[in-house]
Order: sequence, then structure tokens, then C-alpha cells
Amino acid sequence: MAETFLFNIAERVVEKIVSLTVDEVRLAFNVKTDLKKLEDTMISIKAVLLDAERQQHQNEKLRLCMWKLRDIFYDAEDVIDDFKCEALRKQDAINHPNINNLKQLRVMRCPKLSILPAWLLNLTSLHKLEIEDCGNLSALPEGIDRLTNLRELTIDGCPELSKRYRENGGEDWHKIAHIQKVDIKD
Repeated sequence: MAETFLFNIAERVVEKIVSLTVDEVRLAFNVKTDLKKLEDTMISIKAVLLDAERQQHQNEKLRLCMWKLRDIFYDAEDVIDDFKCEALRKQDAINHPNINNLKQLRVMRCPKLSILPAWLLNLTSLHKLEIEDCGNLSALPEGIDRLTNLRELTIDGCPELSKRYRENGGEDWHKIAHIQKVDIKD
């Protein structure tokens, strides 16, 4: 059971690595070959895990090794998530010709993200913005009220944002009061 769980974690990590192969991100950080090596390594590890899953019931050392490997996969997943958040922070919307047509944006699991990119205010067609598990984020960009097409805002797992933009007592509620559906969770 735990090994199947471990295999699923490994699969998630590989999927995240593959999703990072967007040319702009790779070029911006000069990590094209490193990401490919990491992807190949993770695929090999997945194959070994499948074999180990069959044998782990008979070998206590193998079982302990797989638990340690689980922690390594969690760490790898965290690093990839951090990389994706940093890529988001550094991206320049000018390089994306269709950015003005974007209707929904979800920013998730970026614990080190402290500020949303300034280009967010250029998303004039944005209808839905979701910000989840970005615990270091303390404010939305100045001028968020200029996003007049924004109809839905979700803030979840962002304690500072939740406190600041809460309808009753949040110091910056007035900046998002024009949004029809605001869902703020702690």
C-alpha cells in the first residue's frame, strides 16, 4: 500500500517535470538539459519502484529504503513547485501574445511567493482568479480594482491575504469589493 502510494508520488513528480518543459521556462533558466536528466532519472526510479513493490513484503531493509525514498520524492516535488513559482514570478507577460484573452488563472502551492507579478494587472479579460497555499503572499497587486472583468476570487491557505481582504474587517476589502463572488478561507 505505501509502495503504491510512493509510486504515485513518483508519477506526480515526473508529470511536474514534464510540465516544466515549456520552452520559455527552460530558456529563461538555462535548465533544459538538467530537467531532461531529472525526468530520465525519475522514470528509472519509477521502474525500480515497481519491482521493489513486488519484493518489499519479504525484505525489511527494502521497506525502510522505500520510506526514505518517499521523503526524497516529497523533497523533489517541493523543489519543482518552488521552481514553477519562481518561473511564474519572473515571467514577462509581454512575451505571451494571447495573455489579454486569459479568462482564468490559478496560482497554487507557491509557499515562497511573496508578491504576484506586476503583469497580472494586464489580464483585462480575467474572470476568475484562484490563489491557494501561498502562505508567504501578503497582498494583491496595487490596482487589482482595475480588473473590472474579474467576477470570482478565491483565496485559500494564504493566512495574510485572508486576513487583509476579509469582508468584515479586512483592511483592503474595498479593493476587491467590486468582485461578485469572493471566497476567502483560512
